[in-house]
Amino acid sequence: KRYIEEERNYLLHELSKIKGLIAYNTSTNYILIKLLGWEQEHIFKYFLKRGILIRKCSSFEGLKGDHIRIAIKDRKNNMKLLEIFRELEQRLV
Repeated sequence: KRYIEEERNYLLHELSKIKGLIAYNTSTNYILIKLLGWEQEHIFKYFLKRGILIRKCSSFEGLKGDHIRIAIKDRKNNMKLLEIFRELEQRLV
């Protein structure tokens, strides 16, 4: 439980530095992210091609096609996820 909390804090801190998204604070082992200027389907496919499965949230009541959900994993996988988000951020510039 403590490990997930540490990784969640790490991910939320690092995600807050990335342009093009808003990561919502949570107490769960998932983080909801609002995409700003990115298409949900494009992001889903981009991550999938790199070996990471994210959850599209368009089927969640009250959310449109601009939200995704990521799971909190171990540090190595969390760093890979952040690396991919940073790649995407560079494409926005």
